[in-house]
Amino acid sequence: MRLAAEGYHPELPGFPVKQFGIYIDILRCTLLFGRNTGLILRRERQEQYLRKDCDRGGIMGSFSIWHWLIVLVLIGLPLVFVLRAAPAGGNRFGEMPPPVSFSEAVSSFFRNYVNFSGRASRSEFWYSYLFLFIVGVILVIVDAVVKNEIISSIWNLAALLPTLAMTTRRLHDINRSGWHQLLVGLFPIGTIALIIWYCKKSDDTVTLSEIERVFR
Repeated sequence: MRLAAEGYHPELPGFPVKQFGIYIDILRCTLLFGRNTGLILRRERQEQYLRKDCDRGGIMGSFSIWHWLIVLVLIGLPLVFVLRAAPAGGNRFGEMPPPVSFSEAVSSFFRNYVNFSGRASRSEFWYSYLFLFIVGVILVIVDAVVKNEIISSIWNLAALLPTLAMTTRRLHDINRSGWHQLLVGLFPIGTIALIIWYCKKSDDTVTLSEIERVFR
């Protein structure tokens, strides 16, 4: 049986010549020397073509411009905002908020339902999230009992606006714009940066960039 010089086998449409040749050699060795020899030859041929693929670029060579663009967006874009210095001078969003207790934080959470101005201290922010976590766990149990998620769905919708407002005020407390919370969608750099910012204490004297703070 005659094989074409390249491409596909002339008598077997759609069957690559290279693979056809490998299978013919394996079949011959299996008939002449036994099954084990044929398996050894097959393994050697597969390793040979794998080495050729690696020489042509390997795994990194399979990355297209779109793969690198996605990496750039997920890592490079959030770094632009994370490493950007906050405005110098005093905090431009109002006076420093006082620390609050758990009950005061919950009260402030609902009282400032759609208040996207002003500032929120660390204690107010994290106590509010603790409250949201506790309510979320309770609603999961309730949903399992009643076998309906309508209650938790209503709660999630009701808590959405005050959560966004509180997060905005927490970013204001470190002299950052509330729009920075959109970085949460740029995982992992954006998400990690936001968690670090949420843990920072109130800042009224921002004069150094984030890079300068690292090497200070």
